[in-house]
Amino acid sequence: MSTSAGLSVAEAALRLGISKDALRRRIDRKSIKATKVADGTWRVHLATDPPTPDATTTHTPDDKPRDTTPTTALLIEKDARIALLTDQLTTKDRQIHELHVMLQAVQRQLPATVPEATAPQRKPPVRSWLARLFGGE
Repeated sequence: MSTSAGLSVAEAALRLGISKDALRRRIDRKSIKATKVADGTWRVHLATDPPTPDATTTHTPDDKPRDTTPTTALLIEKDARIALLTDQLTTKDRQIHELHVMLQAVQRQLPATVPEATAPQRKPPVRSWLARLFGGE
């Protein structure tokens, strides 16, 4: 069938190297032009040039090609975020190490034994109002 009349969903998916479900989602998002014909099927309108295989198309284990351009962008973003978090973790580890060193230095400066504190004066126990009234202990 010619491209001007449109391709079926299966033909367009095959030509684009994506699954039929992925093509239907693109139609729903209106990122691919398509029209619904009288019998209820969709006709997909693509450019006249067939896509050339490039780095954005890979084959899955079941040998179905799929588009990986968004995946590549996500992987780049993920790698950048991992690098940022790794740098932050390294900085925090260094700060914790420095704090431990400072704490050990302060602990070494403390006297070996803490002098005994004088025992606090014991206050006489408070008698309840009942004991005060009847003179009990």
